Amino acid sequence: MQSEGRHISDLTHINFHSLKGCDNYIKLDTFWETLSRNDENRLVNRHKMQILVWLTETTTGDLEELNQKQINLTYFNELRHNGQVAKSSLFYDADFWLKSYRKSQVSQVIVTNQAYLLTRIEDDPSFLEGSILVIDEAQKLFLNLENLSRRVKEVEALRTEVQSKYSQSNTLLTKRILENLQFNLTALSEQAGQAPISLTQNQVQAIQQDLKELEKGFLPQLDTLFEEDYEEFWLTNEEQEDRLEPCLHAASLKFLNFAHLLPTTSKVFCISASLTISKRVDLPQLLGFNPEQVTFDLLPQMTDANQGIWLPTDLPAITSLSEAAYVAFLTEKILDLVELNQPLLILFTANKVLRQVSEGLTSAGITHLAQGQNGTASHLKRRFERGERQILLGSGSFWEGVDLANPSKVLLVLTRLPFDNPEDKFIQKVNKRLKEEGKNPFYDYQLPLTILKIQQAIGRTRRNQMQTSAVILLDNRLLTKAYGKKVQRTLKTISRLTEETFEDSLSSIRKFLS
Repeated sequence: MQSEGRHISDLTHINFHSLKGCDNYIKLDTFWETLSRNDENRLVNRHKMQILVWLTETTTGDLEELNQKQINLTYFNELRHNGQVAKSSLFYDADFWLKSYRKSQVSQVIVTNQAYLLTRIEDDPSFLEGSILVIDEAQKLFLNLENLSRRVKEVEALRTEVQSKYSQSNTLLTKRILENLQFNLTALSEQAGQAPISLTQNQVQAIQQDLKELEKGFLPQLDTLFEEDYEEFWLTNEEQEDRLEPCLHAASLKFLNFAHLLPTTSKVFCISASLTISKRVDLPQLLGFNPEQVTFDLLPQMTDANQGIWLPTDLPAITSLSEAAYVAFLTEKILDLVELNQPLLILFTANKVLRQVSEGLTSAGITHLAQGQNGTASHLKRRFERGERQILLGSGSFWEGVDLANPSKVLLVLTRLPFDNPEDKFIQKVNKRLKEEGKNPFYDYQLPLTILKIQQAIGRTRRNQMQTSAVILLDNRLLTKAYGKKVQRTLKTISRLTEETFEDSLSSIRKFLS
């Protein structure tokens, strides 16, 4: 939208529009209500004044534009649009979400993300009637389909819903049922821990039985979780601002078929760095397509002389280190890399480790940007590219979806091989399906996807011909495990691979980036 879209629009006068889900936009009615509310929190009151100024400047109403969004997340979440706008609203004609939605109906090209696309197709398949659908990063669509088949709710929000209905109910039977639900939800809240905990059949049946005794839609949040489509339920503790919040998850054991979601009049192009996940598993098959139904374009891979990959030979086996020892190891190596005085992008596979390393760097007096602490991924990207900080700690989207066109020289640090968590319910579901098909989940699916993630991460810092980037992997498993040779063979097709001690790697990287 900001580069190619703008150029195409200028040259051809084709209308482009970026369409996001409603919760990306501010709801003016809600903000208006909070202005008349007497908040004792001085930070919230300051945010109100800042938003008033921002509303005189913004043309989109996109909350992403507010740099302070992370500081008081609760208040900003309150302002998110819910997709409902009454015609009697004071702000009906000025509503940002409504204006964006209407603009999408008359635009020739709509740009959106996969998550919103899938939600929109599920609600209204005619959205794509007679359209050409181009899906970039098509290999991520399989996971986004899984997210569509899941639901998650904070247990506290469910308890609040039950308590609210209890205070409004007049019948003794309804109150007894709600008391029972409240008891069961409280027990679940106390049960949640760091690892996912599956609900027992008795726990699920107890809640479902109580819901059957109530009128359908009486408790909409609980009804959404315990619909008949969902067969698996589990608990996790999710990070919310400065606390852990117990959350209840529901998922279907069946895989959604993307091909069946699309209108027959749609023409689909899928673009990916890899169509064949392995010799026995390919992307069209996972998405439910027959070969004649869709056009897949494979992006070519070329060896790049301006990018090098280093595999230090003297690193400890990180899987045998305790959490504290692992964080200390990473912090020490990163401090050594900081001495090279080059822009440094450091990618983590776990947010907890990212935070702990960030604390270690802060204690050592090293200023840096850290995802989850200094703003959203897009804000951090812009600040890093402007040179506000030379060090950026990232996870999640930085592995796959954030391109760094600046600075001209970058040192990329991969702290760990990005294997999927074997405890993840989606991974367990995929493994079960592949085993039933007589395939090897690790070699036919998990390892190929890990290689793809590494390739994508490496590509984040080589976005133009003038850019030079060095990549160092602080995980010795490529040198010690049987599967390491397969990963190395793939990496050698895109960049020069160097195996030497960590100390020698520092010297080589300094020379390479000089």
